[in-house]
Amino acid sequence: MRTKRIIQLSLLTILLISLIVACGEEEKPKPTAVPTASVPETLKPTTPPTAPPDKPQAPAIQLEDVDWPPQVVYSQPAMGEEVTLDGDITIRFDQPMDQDSVEKALEVKTIPEETAVSGTTTWPKPDTVIFTPNETLARNQVYRIHVGKEATGANGQAMSAPSEFDLKSVGYLQVGQTIPEHNTRSVAINTPITILFNRPVVPLVTTHNQADLPHPLIIDPPVTGNGEWTSTSIYQFTPTEPLAGAANYQVTVKSGLESVDGALLAEDAIFRFATAAPEVVQIQLTPAQEQEDASSILPTAPITITFNMPMERSTTEQAISIRSIQGTTAPLNYTWSDTDQVVTIVPDPMLNLETTYQVVVDTSAQAAASATALAAEAVEPFRTVPYPAITRTHPQHKQMADYWDEGFSVSFASPMDIYTFIDQIIIDPPPKNPRYFASTDDTNVHVSFQHEPDTTYQITIPGDAADPYGNTLGADYTFSYSTPKDPAVASFNLSGNFSQLSTSFESVVDVIYKNVSQVDVGLYNVGLPANLL
Repeated sequence: MRTKRIIQLSLLTILLISLIVACGEEEKPKPTAVPTASVPETLKPTTPPTAPPDKPQAPAIQLEDVDWPPQVVYSQPAMGEEVTLDGDITIRFDQPMDQDSVEKALEVKTIPEETAVSGTTTWPKPDTVIFTPNETLARNQVYRIHVGKEATGANGQAMSAPSEFDLKSVGYLQVGQTIPEHNTRSVAINTPITILFNRPVVPLVTTHNQADLPHPLIIDPPVTGNGEWTSTSIYQFTPTEPLAGAANYQVTVKSGLESVDGALLAEDAIFRFATAAPEVVQIQLTPAQEQEDASSILPTAPITITFNMPMERSTTEQAISIRSIQGTTAPLNYTWSDTDQVVTIVPDPMLNLETTYQVVVDTSAQAAASATALAAEAVEPFRTVPYPAITRTHPQHKQMADYWDEGFSVSFASPMDIYTFIDQIIIDPPPKNPRYFASTDDTNVHVSFQHEPDTTYQITIPGDAADPYGNTLGADYTFSYSTPKDPAVASFNLSGNFSQLSTSFESVVDVIYKNVSQVDVGLYNVGLPANLL
């Protein structure tokens, strides 16, 4: 019986709790459905966006809320900008306007003449008026746009003050800069002709789409070449062949050329320049020796002549000569390079040794592009290498070598055929394992070996030592030098600065010596405690 009552009470409690929960759920507000407009379709990850979401629009101002006088807030063109000759003038107010009052208050006049400009008006919007002149505007003319204060808004309020601003109509196209500049002289013959205008003349197009663009230059005397607009305002003409040397050119940019905004080139733009005359830029001689102060050259060495422009080969070769101070000339072979601006000459047969010459390019040499002669004669003197001779030895004859010297060196006055005689050099007394070296310009021989101390060496260079052309020394060349004695050396055979010797038994210390006849050794007590050492 007790158990049955407990079960009944439990069921009653559960029923009451269920009712309370149900009542609580009825009192809760139902969730509001999410509007589909707030989740744009373009934001779904599975659909690529086709257009950016619309920007939030400012709330429109109702006409009845406009309670202030109207004013001009925008113009096109803006103040200070140019207006095209057939262009419109747009004026925008900060509120819808009474159109009749605005059209009566609007005036367009020339400055300073104050000549009225007639035109028509249109209203694409209640707050925007467009003025279209009846006739084409005058070029490079200042116009004043005036809106009188009698212009009223749609709310009935008049402007608190008149509004006016000045505009200038499109003016003239001008040549701002030329390359070369007007009256420039000595212009390089491969210089492109470049015109820089003060405003864009052509639209921006690729190089392959320039066939229909204007080519405004007239060049006198005529020059073949290719013209290209490198930008909207820069035109460049590149000659196919170099310009004539020492020639006067006139370049004309014809009048009538218009820019993209209608600016007109009212008059011909003319500039003139003169090209450089042919001249020798450099006569390059190659010294036979590596020393910085070397000036002589080999009798077979090539000589390079560089001009400032391509030259006509026949007249130039006839103008080039190598002359000795006695007046004789040498036959030459010619090799041309660098589009005939560089010629290399080689004497054939070779020049005489130990002789002074001049390379001469006289004024009969002509440019390739025209029969323009060399502006001035070019002359470069030089001297050929001397006959074989020995100029220096190290160590010098009858001198003492330094302790660090190893072997000897011999310097020649000119390049030698060293390997034909290097192994014939006599060294007395013969050294052990000598090694032979030659400089890259073949003017120096070094024989390296370990010197014996206190020894006199005698060196003999054979007289048949020859240069590459068969010229010899003619006689043996002999010199001698001595080596120093070994330095006197005496030291204890002990390690470090401090050594410990035992007092328990006899200590023996070796003395190392060389080149000394007597060694005096003393032992002293310096009076210091042993633990300090």
